[in-house]
Amino acid sequence: MIGPFFFIKYLDLFKNVTVVSLCLIIVFIKITVEAQPTTQSVTRSYHSQLAHQSSIKTKQNMKTESRILSADDLLERFVNLEHASKEQTQDAINESNESFTLLDARDLYPKFYWSHIQGAQHTPWRFFTQGSRSGVLVDLPLLTDKVQSLGIYPDQPVIIYGDWHKGWGEEARMLWLLEYLGHQKVYVIEGGWEAIKSLNIPKSWGKTERGKRSSWIPKPQEYLRATHQKVKELLSKSVVSIDARSLKEYEGATPYGSAYGGHFANSIHLEMHAVLDAKYQLKSKSELKALFTSLGLQKKQTIFTYCTGGIRSAFIYLALREAGFEHTMNYDGSWWEWTEKHPNQVIAH
Repeated sequence: MIGPFFFIKYLDLFKNVTVVSLCLIIVFIKITVEAQPTTQSVTRSYHSQLAHQSSIKTKQNMKTESRILSADDLLERFVNLEHASKEQTQDAINESNESFTLLDARDLYPKFYWSHIQGAQHTPWRFFTQGSRSGVLVDLPLLTDKVQSLGIYPDQPVIIYGDWHKGWGEEARMLWLLEYLGHQKVYVIEGGWEAIKSLNIPKSWGKTERGKRSSWIPKPQEYLRATHQKVKELLSKSVVSIDARSLKEYEGATPYGSAYGGHFANSIHLEMHAVLDAKYQLKSKSELKALFTSLGLQKKQTIFTYCTGGIRSAFIYLALREAGFEHTMNYDGSWWEWTEKHPNQVIAH
């Protein structure tokens, strides 16, 4: 007859086994994270597909070429590792020449850390600014050091993805930054991570080692950047600006720590989501043209975009760019910087 001590004995054994199993799982996770590939071998096998000139039709005139790629466009350029044999995969690796850079503009924790495309470099917008509550870019020598550390070359495509409509426009901010620095082959993935995560593309988690450092010397395109001094000049000429913040912010709310609320004179309110359709895709070129025309904007008109820290406004910059508005610039410092430098100024409400 089985007594109570039998159950107690095996209950204790079960507890011990469970504890050991949990410990092994924790160790396995730690080893997995720390053992993320330090080489770009798998990444190169599919990056070479994306970088091929026949896959991305790169033009020298960055004012007219679309910078939008769909998730399906991205998938088509990947080596299908699920069905490829080991020999085929190795051939793809051998043929690769590291001619493509992939950037993930999302937050590190938990988004990037939990899951990202294998080999993607983590590039949050704050990596390039003067502080956690500042959109102002660091000076050029430091910017140069940072983009070189990411392995970005001027003649090789850079593809960026972020949270798209669920984020703040981080991928567009990164696109604007690289275009400002003179890069002519920068693209963003429409739909961002939401459109990518279910695709058969190699993914990883944890931190990613930096790739090979580049020697790129950026050549800033100052006509794309609205600095504080330039904004002062533009305002004195009654140049139109687009405010990409929420309507409440436009009307005076300061949820993100600006010194005071309001907006610039001659400023048009247009939230970043207004340039997306019902499926959260960027509206077509004709639809964007119609939208901007309805706001009284003209293609040859000088326009600067702003928000709180130049992130959401970069998304509007991207939309204007896609619609063919060639004289558009983004104010990286935006409302944070302006209200700090002009503490007593009366602003339109």
